[in-house]
Amino acid sequence: MNIIMYYSTSIFCSIDVSSYAATAIVGVINFLTTLITLFIVDKVGRKTLLLVGALGMCVSILAAGLLIHIFNVDEEREGGGGSEEERQVVGYFVALLIVLFVSFFASTWGPVVWVVTSEVFPLSVRVTTSGNWNGNFVVAMVTPLLLGSVLKTAGTFYILAGFLFASFLFVLLTLPETKEESLERIDELFLILWLQKINLFYYMR
Repeated sequence: MNIIMYYSTSIFCSIDVSSYAATAIVGVINFLTTLITLFIVDKVGRKTLLLVGALGMCVSILAAGLLIHIFNVDEEREGGGGSEEERQVVGYFVALLIVLFVSFFASTWGPVVWVVTSEVFPLSVRVTTSGNWNGNFVVAMVTPLLLGSVLKTAGTFYILAGFLFASFLFVLLTLPETKEESLERIDELFLILWLQKINLFYYMR
């Protein structure tokens, strides 16, 4: 998500979309869809929201990357990449997919991750926050290199889609549902989950 928020202007410029207007729209959508989570997080459940969000973000950003790659809309203007009209139409479709990506993030992973970490980790654990900001630092430093390299926007989106699919699998396989559970019960749920994994690996040997 931070790839989009940090470098939305550059990304929208690369696909021939008005960068400032599109960035403003992304910000508004990000705010509005975050509010939705306040009303559904305790009804739908944390794990379900994270799974839906990861899969939705993966599909939308992968589709955006495929459109950019197939129609070459992030190529330099002088180097082709279709007619100006074609580039503009595809650019708008890509922009819509990016807005969809932001909607999935803001209504699921954006707020829900913080809810889960507050429920799962004891107060003595601080490394999760440190890890989050270290991750943000890496994203901020690496993304310009990816966008400016041979990967360009499409390749960067493919990498992002891969990480999102890995996030989907991680939540599916390792995270129990913590909705309406006490802190003590959450510890038990993790213990039960990992014991099941150990038994599965034992019988698969």
